[in-house]
Amino acid sequence: MSVIEGTGYRRPPYNWLTPFRSRELAGQPKKRTPHAAQGERRSHLALVAQNLVRCPQCRSPKPSHQACPHCGTYRGRQVIKIKTRRSAATT
Repeated sequence: MSVIEGTGYRRPPYNWLTPFRSRELAGQPKKRTPHAAQGERRSHLALVAQNLVRCPQCRSPKPSHQACPHCGTYRGRQVIKIKTRRSAATT
């Protein structure tokens, strides 16, 4: 920091304002992007429905290559313990 003579004021270094100036002078687009170009750029962002297959044990739909969330089997083996639901107590 340099001292301005006779004032007791210390001026910050020159590169102190650089981060603020770079935000002011950020790059701006030269031309407007057409809607077709926007769509081409975003073409890979489409959502795809999940592919479901039937479980061979319980026949409920499940995601392929994953354990069945209903019966807990995968490739014919029990891999997840499924908790049984309690039936409502009748009074």
